[in-house]
Amino acid sequence: MTDIQLLEIAQKAGFIAAMIPTKDIPVDGSFRKFCADNLCGKYNANYSCPPACGTGEEGRQRLHSGEKYLVLQS
Repeated sequence: MTDIQLLEIAQKAGFIAAMIPTKDIPVDGSFRKFCADNLCGKYNANYSCPPACGTGEEGRQRLHSGEKYLVLQS
């Protein structure tokens, strides 16, 4: 499936969509302090948040393992 096809499917489903090269996605681990301070109340309570999501370096490696990502906003 092409990028254009993916974007069309996403848009027909009601999303705002963009295809972004991973090299253009900034990585800034400074926000992790807020996770450790549990400011949102999800630390160790949500699989997509620390510590279950892994370290900041592991996240950076996962992010850069692909060439591009489909980003969706509803």
